[in-house]
Amino acid sequence: MPRKVDHNRRREEILEAALIAFTRKGYQATRMREIAGQGGFSKATIYHYFKTRERLIHALFDRLAQHYNVQLRLLNESTARPREQIRQAMRSLLETGARLRPVLPVFFEMICSDRESDSSGSIHWYHNWQHRMEKALLVRIEIGQQNGEIDPHIQAATLAHILLANMNGLLFQYGLNHVPEDFFNAQLQTYLNMLDQTLQAHSLDSNKQND
Repeated sequence: MPRKVDHNRRREEILEAALIAFTRKGYQATRMREIAGQGGFSKATIYHYFKTRERLIHALFDRLAQHYNVQLRLLNESTARPREQIRQAMRSLLETGARLRPVLPVFFEMICSDRESDSSGSIHWYHNWQHRMEKALLVRIEIGQQNGEIDPHIQAATLAHILLANMNGLLFQYGLNHVPEDFFNAQLQTYLNMLDQTLQAHSLDSNKQND
């Protein structure tokens, strides 16, 4: 009697092998036979689950996307004060990226390679997620301005954009430049301290914050 195959597990095994191969050689330079060799399967097995290399890389992208969608949902459900919500969101996003470090080089390469492709959904998802996260940050900044927690004279949209750009920059450096983990943690703490100082510097009279 043929052995029953756990298709979900096999699919995950293929994705793990692909991630290792892509990280080693890059997405563009990796061939299906190298992924098969990495995981110890035949190419036919890979093609059974992923008809093209593009579908395989997009499955890896979806894995990363799911993690970041969770962070966006948690931000939208948070009941903390706006400034604390912003800090929590930036910490969670950066820590999630650090946990998924092996995916980051592949992620950035895929985004860049898909930029010229109209058929791929990854770049569209990325832009959509960036837009939703920036909007979520903008809402928190504006609420903070309304309740006196953040200076109403600053450009809220600009601040939201800069916060997200800083996060992307740290992840880019960590993922592509092989920054040691302890150095990244130090950078993360410095970034969060600077974030606190920036928001506090724009705060109004502290008495208003307690009203």
